[in-house]
Amino acid sequence: MTNKSVLPVKRAASLGRALLVVALILGLLTLGASSVYAAAPAPVTLHESVVFGCCQPPVGDFTAAGLPGCDSGTLTDRLNQLNLGGHRLVVDRSYSCAGGTGSFTARMVLEIQPVDADGNQVIGGQWTILRTAGALAGVQGTGTTTGLSSGCSPVGSLFAVCQTGISTVTAEIQ
Repeated sequence: MTNKSVLPVKRAASLGRALLVVALILGLLTLGASSVYAAAPAPVTLHESVVFGCCQPPVGDFTAAGLPGCDSGTLTDRLNQLNLGGHRLVVDRSYSCAGGTGSFTARMVLEIQPVDADGNQVIGGQWTILRTAGALAGVQGTGTTTGLSSGCSPVGSLFAVCQTGISTVTAEIQ
């Protein structure tokens, strides 16, 4: 003889196990999909325009190709490290996408050249995404940056005070 009050409990336990199995399968599929996305690097190009001011961090604008949900926005720099005896400059650049859709911070390790006779200074170096938020959360990327600062007045043999700059970042994101 079967106790009728035990049957609903057994059915509920079976249903709970089935739901757990379905949840595990969905979780594994989600992990597999994100692994496939992470394995496919995509090219990104940023075109940047920067204004250097006295006594304030450089600020500017950028346009982007290949950065999902972020076609343009604003940027600001924070000096991280300056090698006074050489050419190396480390800058953390924070990007905010137009419309507040996302943001990210990239570290630039820059090599700077002496100011030329026309008051221009060539820069170039490595570019690496450090942090992301919003629509860009989880994005990783590395690449290079090249640029030209203008309206520069030399301060010593390598460092300069410049008025404006333009640069291009070529990178891959995942």
